Amino acid sequence: MIERYAQEDITAIFSDKTKVKRWQDTEIAVTQAYTESHEFSEADFREFKGALLAHPVDLKWWKRRDEKIHHDLNAFLEERARRLPTRLQPLLHSNMTSYDTQEAAFARTLIDASHLVLKELAKLKEVLQAQALKHRFSLMVGKTHGQQGELQTHGKRCITWLRALEADRLLIEQAKAKLRYSKISGAVGNWGPIHPDIERRALEILGLEPYCGATQIIPREIYTPLADALAQTVLTIDKIALDIRLNARTPLPLYHEPFAKEQKGSSAMPHKKNPINTEQLEGMGRMASTYAAGIKQNIRTWEERAIEQSCVERVFWPDLFHVTMRAVSVLTKVLKGLVIYRHNMLIEIILSRGCYATAGAKEVLKQLVEPHGLKAEDAYRVIQLAAFNIFEYSGPVLSMPKSLDQAEQQLAEFTATWQFETQPTTLADYVMRAELQPSSQLKASAWKIKQWNRALRKVFVCPQARLEWTEAFRPTNVLKHEAHLFEQLCA
Repeated sequence: MIERYAQEDITAIFSDKTKVKRWQDTEIAVTQAYTESHEFSEADFREFKGALLAHPVDLKWWKRRDEKIHHDLNAFLEERARRLPTRLQPLLHSNMTSYDTQEAAFARTLIDASHLVLKELAKLKEVLQAQALKHRFSLMVGKTHGQQGELQTHGKRCITWLRALEADRLLIEQAKAKLRYSKISGAVGNWGPIHPDIERRALEILGLEPYCGATQIIPREIYTPLADALAQTVLTIDKIALDIRLNARTPLPLYHEPFAKEQKGSSAMPHKKNPINTEQLEGMGRMASTYAAGIKQNIRTWEERAIEQSCVERVFWPDLFHVTMRAVSVLTKVLKGLVIYRHNMLIEIILSRGCYATAGAKEVLKQLVEPHGLKAEDAYRVIQLAAFNIFEYSGPVLSMPKSLDQAEQQLAEFTATWQFETQPTTLADYVMRAELQPSSQLKASAWKIKQWNRALRKVFVCPQARLEWTEAFRPTNVLKHEAHLFEQLCA
């Protein structure tokens, strides 16, 4: 991974220094298992282990040797053997093949890296939980298909994000559990000269268990669920970041990611506060998906083994963990410092003119108009037409400018006459006034609209009907069941 996106802890876990140490751990564990089965003496094992631990692997020597023999594991064994007395050298790599040494080390690497991801996800969870509770009653308009939908709270949106990440965390935990399986079962997986009891005990020392059915390597089906789980986690983070970006658009932003006091958003436009962190997270999602797809291709290998998976795993696994850790940490930083414009959320609610409650209002209106001869379809169409009516542009017709000068003049004239409505007509009031008008956006005859208006006038003569209707638009009514989400959060 390039330095810009590299995560220090992941770099350390996948470093050559850590890798050869884990290889050595496997070699020592196998030798210990042989010693416990009385094939090597206790004294020889202590001397063997002491000599290796007293002299860390000379990485430069190892790499120079690898360049000559083109086999990094054999180069490692040669480097280790030179630290041992001649009589102890047979204890090293006894009855083993290369991937007997490497597979257990690789599994432990993935386990440790997964543990780091889970720790970072726990921090992100705390941030989201705190924000959900803080904004339990911060009203906003939910959106579906990019259009205003029903009322919700920002706290509820945080719970949605949190639950998705919790599902991802569970997948990582489940995939991590599969990594406990490894092999020290020889060149084709049937143990050959090494006894299954030696494999079992050596893996036990390393905190692992034997996989029954290995070839020279562990089937990559054991590892791919972790790659999928990590990629899915980054894609969930990408989705959360996209929600933040969509709601950071001007001129009425609901959110802004943290923006430092000396930060610049654009080299050309000083006013810009570009959401670069959340934009970056979309790119992280693309990379994670690509890495996971490449890792899954490693399921296919020739018969008992070939080496095509090696280069992929050397690059894609560390990079996938770098990307995952980067994505989690960036989103945590963004959410910790997220600027939330609650006043703009309220303005959006006002500008929706009550359309945030049409689903419930439709059900109320169905009951109110039924005694007056209107059906459920009529109630639906009445609210639809009313919504179209209240958003119809009623200002002067704008001619098409034929030059920039004309366009500029038109803007100046429009600016002089245009202003916000301080009390815009709401859907609730408009329907009660029974002033539905034909709309080019809806197929409804003038006669039908007249029938609807007559029925509405009869309905809303009754004070009780007016009360029931207006109650349908109260946030306390629209959000009466949202409390269930927060009960689950605090459970």
